[in-house]
Amino acid sequence: MQPEERARLIEDEVFLLADSGELPEVAYHAALWQLCGEPDGPRLRLTEAELWLLQDAALRRCQRIILRDLTPVFRDRRIWRGPQRSICNWRRYLAFCQRIGRQPDLLFQTQASAALTAYLAQELAELRGGTRQCSSVNCACRDLLDFARQLDSVLPEGWEELAGYAALAAEEIG
Repeated sequence: MQPEERARLIEDEVFLLADSGELPEVAYHAALWQLCGEPDGPRLRLTEAELWLLQDAALRRCQRIILRDLTPVFRDRRIWRGPQRSICNWRRYLAFCQRIGRQPDLLFQTQASAALTAYLAQELAELRGGTRQCSSVNCACRDLLDFARQLDSVLPEGWEELAGYAALAAEEIG
């Protein structure tokens, strides 16, 4: 196989991983199978650099998903899953890093921390100001606090009020 063709195959898989859906680790393993194990595939033996490219693509996708669910502009859109899903995906991200022998990206942790703090601050301001009727926080306070600790986040003053807004919304729905 020509080096250009090999590079194109890896590039194609990296491209697919970038928009791989909600489970980037599954897409990563599918890419490995496609490149290395598929009987009708190229049956490559990947170099460390090629593995690194594929892993980076999957990890970046994990990061985008985590941040998406902490971005207030998405709260009223179909793609929104909320902080509960962000917490779940954070755990998946950490586990995936461990399985592939990589350290979690500290810059990303800082970004996620800032996103969590900004999301909660905006949520509180809108609820207090009456521009939002019910909270989009969809997890227990203890889970939110644990997530914040893992990210080294500083939660905004009064963040605990969000539990009260969520309880009121649940009463109205129920």
